[in-house]
Amino acid sequence: MKRPLEDPAALPRRRPLIYFPLRFGSRCARIFRLLLRKKHLEQKQVEDFAMIPAKEAKDMLYKMLSENFVSLQVSVPTPSPEPG
Repeated sequence: MKRPLEDPAALPRRRPLIYFPLRFGSRCARIFRLLLRKKHLEQKQVEDFAMIPAKEAKDMLYKMLSENFVSLQVSVPTPSPEPG
């Protein structure tokens, strides 16, 4: 007996790794898998690890951010101690 077709709205929640290349393309899926594996990365690290040009990586990260697939965490650099 065949299983009924799944609800298309449930696809992104249940199978994000299948959904990503279909929705965003293979390069964006590469970034998403990288973020799943590493948990927290800076934009420069994403560009380097995924081997994607800076402008393209920035656009892809913004697209994923705008659709709530990734989140942004702002970090303020701590000042270095003054020599003295």
